[in-house]
This record gives sequence, structure tokens and C-alpha cells, in this order.
Amino acid sequence: MVVVRPSRTLEITFMVIGLILLATAPALAQQGNVLTTLENQVSVAAKGWEATVMDAARSLFWILAGIEVGIAAVWLALQAASLDAWFAELVRRIMFIGLFAFILDRGPGFAKAVVDSLFQIGANGGSASP
Repeated sequence: MVVVRPSRTLEITFMVIGLILLATAPALAQQGNVLTTLENQVSVAAKGWEATVMDAARSLFWILAGIEVGIAAVWLALQAASLDAWFAELVRRIMFIGLFAFILDRGPGFAKAVVDSLFQIGANGGSASP
């Protein structure tokens, strides 16, 4: 009877894979500061261009506000509005522009406070970072 010797390559391959698996360290759970690291990287990168963008946004805002007040004045002139209508429209426009100027001025700080509060809510609700 002829006995065929099985190939040892399959056995050797499994032994090598087993040794590699035994030699590697297990990947345990990380510290959970991935979100904090990401937030810090984004805030550091944003500090570089925040002043430039805010200056351009303020300039554009006041140009558009001037155009808007000018168009409102033209419409009032075409309607032959009385003096009290002019003052009422002027007060309305000042309040409208003032609200959005406040939002533009305080926007970055407000956005950071919202993001920080969401991180705090997430940290209190689970085991996420920070």
C-alpha cells in the first residue's frame, strides 16, 4: 500500500499565524480623548484665520446694511411717506441691523459656548470625551 504524506505547508502556516497572534498585544479600549484632541486641533487651526474672516465679514455686513438702508429710503421717497413713517422705518432698520451686528460680533464666542456645552452634555450622559 502506498501512503501519501500530506503537505506540511498548511500546518506550518497555521502555526506561524498562531505564534503571531500570541505575540501581538491585545488592542484594549482607548482613553476616550479622541473628540477632545479633534476639538483642540480645530480650534487651534481656526484661531489663525478667525480674525481675517471676521474683518471681511464685518466689512461686508456694513456695506450690505448701507445698501439696505439706501433701498429703504428710495422706497419711502417713492411712496411719498410722511416724516413719522420715515422715523418709524429708520428705527425699525436700526433695530434690525443692530440685532444682526450683535450676532456677527458675538457669533464666534456664542458658537464656542454651544459646542462646549454639547461636549459637557455628552460627557455627563456617557463615557465620551472630554
